[in-house]
Formats: sequence, C-alpha cells, structure tokens
Amino acid sequence: MKLPDIASKIKLPGRKKKKWILAGGVLVLIVGGLGIHSYSKAKAAKEKMTAMSQVETTQVTRQDLVDSISVTGTIASADSRDVSAIASNVEVQTVNYKVGDYVNAGDTVVVLDSTDLKLKLTETQNNQALSTYNENKSIETASESYEQAVEDGTDDYSKAVKNEAQAKEDLQDAEDVLQRQQRSEY
Repeated sequence: MKLPDIASKIKLPGRKKKKWILAGGVLVLIVGGLGIHSYSKAKAAKEKMTAMSQVETTQVTRQDLVDSISVTGTIASADSRDVSAIASNVEVQTVNYKVGDYVNAGDTVVVLDSTDLKLKLTETQNNQALSTYNENKSIETASESYEQAVEDGTDDYSKAVKNEAQAKEDLQDAEDVLQRQQRSEY
C-alpha cells in the first residue's frame, strides 16, 4: 500500500508571489497617477503665466529740446504709445498725473485696484496647498497599504513555513507508521 505524496501538493511560492505583484502594481498605479496629476497642474499654470506675460513694449530715448517756439495751438506727438497693464478686468484706483504733466522715468502714473488680484492669489495659493495636502495624503495611504501588504505577506510566509513543517512532520509520522506495518506483516 502506497501513501500519497503530501509534500508535492503544497504550493507556497505562487500565492506569495501574486500578492507581491499585486501590491507592487497598486503602488505603481498610485505613484504614476500622482505624477501625471502634478505634471498636468504645473503645465497648466505655466501656460497661464506665459499667456499673461505677453505685452508689446518699445524703447524710450531721452532727448533735449534745443529750439523753442512760442505759438498757440494744439501739439500732438508724432509717436504715441498705448500703455496697458498685464492684468485684465482691473479697475483704476488713482491717476497721479493730468494731461500735459511732465512724467519722470520710474514715476507711478496709475495705481490699479489689486483687491481682486490678491483674492485670486490667495485662492490659488489655497488650492495649491490643498492639492499638496491631498497628494501627501495619497502617498501616505499608499505607503500604509504597502506596509500592510508587506506585513500580510510576512504573516502568510510564516504560516506557510509552519504548515510546511507540520506537513513534513505528518509525512514522517505516516512513513513511520507505514514502515511499522510493513515490518509487522513479515
């Protein structure tokens, strides 16, 4: 009478390997998703800043007037420029000069109301802080899941080692019983 081979029926490495592959796959997906999310936000912010900073400028040169003319009438500049601000939809708070006033380089000609811009800046900073918090929380959760998967894998491995030892012991006992029976038959 031949007993079945119990040791060949134990499949330990396949289950453990699948759990590790699954845990690694989940971690790669989470980290990849966070990377893509961060990249798209940074790209959108950069495009917005580029669009806001495109302003046409010209170089101003200083010249001295040598001749003077005394006449009455309207004088119009041969070369005029429109002055604009980078920000749009902003109200003028104060105009520091009147038509005809002399303006020095570096003088503040117009003061714009920056209340809305400050609110938008604060809102953007808050959104960025929230996004950073959420990303950190996601990383923390992924890390905890990874640690739990490692712990579960370690526990499963320990159980498998114990089961293997018990199976070997049971096999040895069965072989001993078989040998005793065979000796007693002869």
